[in-house]
Amino acid sequence: MSTKASTRAVLTALAMNTAITVIKGIVAILSGSAAMLAEAVHSLADSGNQLLLIFGMRRSKRPADANHPFGHGKEEYYWSNLVAVILFLLGAVYSLFEGIEKVLHPHPLERPALIFLVLGISVVLEGYSWLVALKGMKAGARRVPLRTLLRESKDSNLIVIAVEDTAAMIGLVTALTGTLLAVFTGLPVFDGIASVIIGLLLGTMSLFLAAEMRKLLVGEGIDREKVNALRNMLAEQPEIDRVVGIWTMQLGVGSCLIALRLDFDDNLPAGQLERLAATLRTKIRAVVPEAEHVFLGLEPAGDGAAATPEGR
Repeated sequence: MSTKASTRAVLTALAMNTAITVIKGIVAILSGSAAMLAEAVHSLADSGNQLLLIFGMRRSKRPADANHPFGHGKEEYYWSNLVAVILFLLGAVYSLFEGIEKVLHPHPLERPALIFLVLGISVVLEGYSWLVALKGMKAGARRVPLRTLLRESKDSNLIVIAVEDTAAMIGLVTALTGTLLAVFTGLPVFDGIASVIIGLLLGTMSLFLAAEMRKLLVGEGIDREKVNALRNMLAEQPEIDRVVGIWTMQLGVGSCLIALRLDFDDNLPAGQLERLAATLRTKIRAVVPEAEHVFLGLEPAGDGAAATPEGR
């Protein structure tokens, strides 16, 4: 997943959601539809979220300084976590409140044909944004299930856009179903029920996003496949007797830290060790291109310290 793909997904989502927000808001006012109003608020929250993601992307690109020696890459994770909170407060809570109000006090929908037209347009626009996000998520991993990609991806922006657009597509179908039932049965309560379902959906999605962002914020390691590839590469080096430990941390989109504790051949002279260290850094970055910070530690002779699970 490239930074370019992430940026494109965010900008596409922002453009689509801004247009959808305006259309849904106008129709919600004209028709009095609770589900449509819930969808308008959802799209407005999504538009604001994309602005926050763009802000986080820009802040994350600031260079390292004395107070942030490993850079500002985790800024993206912070702002993505804030997006999850906003999605819950503005999307889920409002939709639930509006839906319950309409269930308790239902009133007939006005201009249902206009609602159907807007929902159809929204499906097309949201669908395009959704496909752009999925394309970015699946780049280089086309056979991996989407659920696995969402859980293992380190690109918070693509995670947020993919989850938001998935929720939006399901929400649109729900709003369309609720409107159809309200029109053909003559029972406007179905409109309120649809809004409640949308609220529950947004709440579930926001909790999922918050859980994924928490893992990245507290210092999640890089993908297990990359750690295994790194271990295999190190095992092929004749100068290394044992890999004592491997520590990794994702520092942001496209940036990670790798620290190794290695037991080298005791017969290697100091000069050769220095050249070997430089060679190893090159090979490590060939296996893990985003390894911006690589630290190599020597295992002192006779040190019986326990290895990490990654090093065994």
